[in-house]
Order: sequence, then C-alpha cells, then structure tokens
Amino acid sequence: MDKDLNNLVKNDDGHYAFPVGPDGQPTWLPSAGWYMDQIDLNNAIEYSVKQHEIMHESDDLILKLLIEGKFHETLELEDFPFDVQQASLDLVFMVRTIGNTPIRLGLARDMQLGITVDSFLLGNDYRVIGEVGKDRPLVTAEPHEVGTTNERMFPSIKLSVYLQRRPKFYIINISFPMMVFAALTFLQYEIEPSKVGVRLGNTLTLVLTAAAFKFGIVGLVPSLCYLTLMDHYIFAMWGFIIFASVAGAIIPRLSPPVPMDPDAILDIEDDDVPAPRVSRFRLLAAAKRGAIARNNGNTSLSAEALALDEFLKQLSILLFALLHVYFVFRVAKIITSLQKLTGERWTSYWRHHLCS
Repeated sequence: MDKDLNNLVKNDDGHYAFPVGPDGQPTWLPSAGWYMDQIDLNNAIEYSVKQHEIMHESDDLILKLLIEGKFHETLELEDFPFDVQQASLDLVFMVRTIGNTPIRLGLARDMQLGITVDSFLLGNDYRVIGEVGKDRPLVTAEPHEVGTTNERMFPSIKLSVYLQRRPKFYIINISFPMMVFAALTFLQYEIEPSKVGVRLGNTLTLVLTAAAFKFGIVGLVPSLCYLTLMDHYIFAMWGFIIFASVAGAIIPRLSPPVPMDPDAILDIEDDDVPAPRVSRFRLLAAAKRGAIARNNGNTSLSAEALALDEFLKQLSILLFALLHVYFVFRVAKIITSLQKLTGERWTSYWRHHLCS
C-alpha cells in the first residue's frame, strides 16, 4: 500500500492535511483523505456530507461517502410523452488533470451499482428502467472530464439512472380526444354537398372545440419554448380539421348557377304594391324559389363537383391514416432507441407502459 496515500493526517478543522516536507515545502504527494476532501458535485443545488470515512481492505483503500442533497437535471422533452430522462449525479474531483496532483478515474470490471426506488416520489409518472434479466434498476457510470480550458480540466464521473415516462394517461386524455375530434369531420361527407352551411357548421364547431380543448389541457403538458411530440400531434389534428372545413366549403362553388324559375317571380300588380317596392318583392321571391331548388338534392351540382367531393372524402381518409402512420413510426423509433439501451423487448415495453 502506498504510504503517502495512507498518510491520513487531519488538520484542526477536521480536513485531511496536505503533506509538507521537513523543509516546509509541499511534497505534492497527498493522502487519499485529501483527495476525498476535493470531491464536489457539479449538478447539486444543495448538499451535505453525512458520512465521510476511509477503510482498509487488503491492500486497497476504500473511500466511503454518504451525501444527501438536491440535484438539478435538465429534462429533454422533445419526445413527450414517450420521453426517457437521464437522472444523474455528477461527481468531480477538484484537482486538475495536468496539475501537480493529477488523478485518473477508472471503472472496475466487477463494480456494483445500485439504487433504491422504494420511496421514488414520481412513480406514477415515471418508471425506473431496470437491467434486462435482473430485478434491479439500470445504473450507469461514465468517467469524463469537465472544465473551461485545457489547462483547467477536472476528472469527473457521472452516475445515471434512467426514467421512462408512463404515457398511458396522456394518450387517453389528450391524444385520443384529439383523434376523435378529427375523425368526426368525416360526418360532413354524409351531408349533401350543396348544404354548405350545414357542413361548415359541423366542421367549424369541431375547430372551436379543438381550440378550447387545447387551452384546457395547458396544465397537463409541459410549458416549453419548443414543440414536443404531443404538440406536433395536436397541431396535426387541428390542421386536419381545418383542411376538412375548407374541403367541405369549396364544392358548392364549383356548382353551375341554378337558373331562376319564371314561376318564382310573384305575380304582383303595380297597383297592389307601391312602385318602389315591386322590384324588391320580386327579387325576394326569386331568391326563395332558387334556394328551394338548390335544396332538392344533388341535381343542382355538376358531375365534376360530385366527383371532386368524393375525391376529397377519400383524400381526407388517406391523409388521416398517413398522419397516424407517421406518428406511430416516430413512437416506434423512440422505443427502438430505448431498446438499444436496455435490451427490453417490444412486448415488455407495452406491458410496462400502456397496460400498467
């Protein structure tokens, strides 16, 4: 065992002393205890050391630390609500890698990492990802260096546990209602194309319903300066409803004008109605008869307009299906990247996240 590392002499303040030679000059051969005093946490909001001791085991020195604190982690929510978060503890030794007391961190092949999740407060929202084939959470250790310049780099090690959000709540309460709102636009194609007012009443009501729903779920989704996967889906369904509204309104514009029936003109004598009002009554009667003629069925629409209406119906169905295929593909891509980390099978994923 290195005698310098084992020279565990403390100062009056309780910290391990930096070694000084007989000439009063530093030897630059500090003890293991001095190195342990240089430990800091990069992402700590506040912390305290509850236990701090060094133990001997054969020819090795074991540094034992018990730290309690609050730590900061930036969430990456682009894939919300299928996101995976890496909750980390970033341990750093405040000694420069090229200084007079450099150290190099390595990982033992037989190292054992673990975490207790019995009191995990976010268990309803997240699942702690476990090791495949083992009844314990997956914890990783990654040695790296942190610093601002090449002359001031410090050895560090990041300990991480992975959290997978449970998406079931958001699928049921956000995605499914938006999908239903978008699917209801297909009902407009059961209304005669000439009845543009009825069609627009149906689809524009759905537009307003989707808008009100979007504002109603503000508290359920994270407030971010960028769009998440859920935001993309909501806006896609909203855009689809607006597309359906426009598609249902353009068909009557392609219909040829309905000629006025001569019988629609009221037989009003000039003696019965004051002269300034005769033309007004005749025009109102003609408009009324024209509206009746337009509502007698699809006969007032040209064959081209009816064919276009059928085309837009099929296009809407295809677009609705393609949008959902696209989002299913994005979710599958997220799950595949998670499988590379954990080795978890698809069936295991759906059982844990959607059926639990």
